[in-house]
Amino acid sequence: MSTLKVNTIQDTGGGSSSTPAQIASGRAKAWINFNGEGSISIRGSFNCSSISDNGTGDYTVNFSSSLGDVNYAAAGICGENTNDPNRYVGLQSYSATHFRVATNFPSHQRNDVGFVGLTFFR
Repeated sequence: MSTLKVNTIQDTGGGSSSTPAQIASGRAKAWINFNGEGSISIRGSFNCSSISDNGTGDYTVNFSSSLGDVNYAAAGICGENTNDPNRYVGLQSYSATHFRVATNFPSHQRNDVGFVGLTFFR
């Protein structure tokens, strides 16, 4: 096995610099942007292999690579459109390999929404 030691990592254009310590301790380990209405679909993602529709306003995000343990942080936002501040995401369950989330009205009633964005840090 070989070891590669570097001070800075950059993309091929010379931008987007990160140090190995920044990557290990602060960069997102996974993120996803998906449509949660009708036929759910992923718009964009990193380290998320798929999503499951578990019922009205109830989704499971499956990670491509395990996050190692459950000691990670998640942040999320959801809504119908850009003028819809009356929805929120709530944790259903989680593991190192998946994260289950619900999208709700302020009354705690689950509702499918057109935009769900989640980011995971470890």
